[in-house]
Amino acid sequence: MQQSVLKEDKGLFYCCIAVVAIMTARLAFAVAIHPLRIGWDPALHLQIAQMITHGKIPYVDMSDANPPLVWYLYTIPAFGSELFNIPVTLAFNYFLVVLIVYSVVTCLMLFFRHAKRAEAPFFLPFLVGLTLFNFFLRYDFGQREEIFVLLYMPYLVLRTLRWQERGVQSKVWSAAIGFMAAIGICIKPHFLIPVFLVELYFLLDKWRWRKLVSTENIACFGGGVLYLAHFLFVPKAMNDAYWKFVVPAFALGYHYWDTSLAASFSDPGKRDVFFLTTVACLLAVALRKRCSFLLPLTVFVFGSIIPYLIQFKGWGYHDQPVYAGAFILFSMEVGYFIFLGWKLLECAVTKFSTKFSKTPFSIPRRITLGLIVVSALGIAFRDGQEDYKIVVEDPRHFDLKTIGYQGSSPWADIHSPYTSLVLDGYKLGDKVIVMSNAVSPGYPWLTQLRFEPGSRHLHMVILSVLSYIKDILPHTPHNDSLSSQMPRIVNEYAEDIQKNKPRFIFMQKGPDYFDEPYKFVSKYLAADYDELEQIENFRTFRRKPGK
Repeated sequence: MQQSVLKEDKGLFYCCIAVVAIMTARLAFAVAIHPLRIGWDPALHLQIAQMITHGKIPYVDMSDANPPLVWYLYTIPAFGSELFNIPVTLAFNYFLVVLIVYSVVTCLMLFFRHAKRAEAPFFLPFLVGLTLFNFFLRYDFGQREEIFVLLYMPYLVLRTLRWQERGVQSKVWSAAIGFMAAIGICIKPHFLIPVFLVELYFLLDKWRWRKLVSTENIACFGGGVLYLAHFLFVPKAMNDAYWKFVVPAFALGYHYWDTSLAASFSDPGKRDVFFLTTVACLLAVALRKRCSFLLPLTVFVFGSIIPYLIQFKGWGYHDQPVYAGAFILFSMEVGYFIFLGWKLLECAVTKFSTKFSKTPFSIPRRITLGLIVVSALGIAFRDGQEDYKIVVEDPRHFDLKTIGYQGSSPWADIHSPYTSLVLDGYKLGDKVIVMSNAVSPGYPWLTQLRFEPGSRHLHMVILSVLSYIKDILPHTPHNDSLSSQMPRIVNEYAEDIQKNKPRFIFMQKGPDYFDEPYKFVSKYLAADYDELEQIENFRTFRRKPGK
């Protein structure tokens, strides 16, 4: 019967617990002093989740291109916001901290209960890497790619142990890990690629087909089937809008935002991820016999490059799984080299002490582990001080009472060229429409400042997709049927303006899908709205008093 590392090395176990607790507390502190900080896409998904909690139907009462699972997941912080009367952005960020804790603690318990004792030097570096990569995401904190990594990593660890005949015996625990992984994988279909390649690696390495039929795999597969099956029970209007319009339109028109291969790697941040990946994976191959988790992680990293290239957009958050996997690998490697260096130091101290004493001196292991914890605490405290200093020294703060809460937020977290304008005469419940062919600039401030959407179309991305189909793709009956929906979208904007009477409207000047082809301003805005100054690429309109 295998002996668990937990029973053999409780000191390392408690050290890992302490370091993880310190790091997550530091992250929770950052969330607390930045209650409104959130990125573009997460803010959009979060507002849609709020609308779902209020009974709105996806793709009918609000329009977006993404599969709905991420919105269902975000209903948890949306409900939490109402339950505790805190900003939804704050509830969301705390929710992410909980996901991080789930991921790290589950991996920790798997390591210490089931992994090999010889691999113990890699445990803490793995956990540090899994926690620490989240600190560097900032405005991409909460992207679907991050959630995928957090929910999948315990599954990857469990699968590695399973193929080593050291898997979890508890079917409930295995099933829970598999089901959570299914949520992460199904958030975006591209995530199936690295997951499949990791399983293929295990199969080709071990040639044990029966290992594919395990509790966690059955639960993971069942979670995916359950997600697909839920479409049988949603309203027909939602199914029709999604499967008959949104999916085929974006399958063809998503190429509108395509970039070049050079642009996918030319940005300094992307080059850094490429260099990190190269170094981490080469070292992982070199050290593969030292730790059984290195090669599966390497396969995951390379497998995650494929979705990044397939999407061909060069958007930074698309390579988050690559970055996260490479970061964890590199953390494990650096940690192992530090471990070797410390062992050499211990040997040198012991050898040197024998020249002066018959009793060799050795550095107590408790002191070593204590130094690690104290170092983590010192770094976290110092880093937290710096963050707090920036917040305190911000010359301007936003009073959360304006949007119905207590406390304040750094103005820098909500600042945009539009903030001061929309807050002039602000009333809770004001409606706004931002007619942009991107998530920005409407988000994140629409969610942060509790504006209600003035249209079912939270952005006009669909018009860029349809224009691509119309102007670039061949004229087939199917393509023409999709592109012919453009006037309908424009008319729906007009209907929503007439019905909802939004206080502000921001209309993108170029590409112009409204004014030049449809005389939208003169027909639908001129009578009820004053045109204000142009901000960036947007014409701004404010509803006239009394209208």
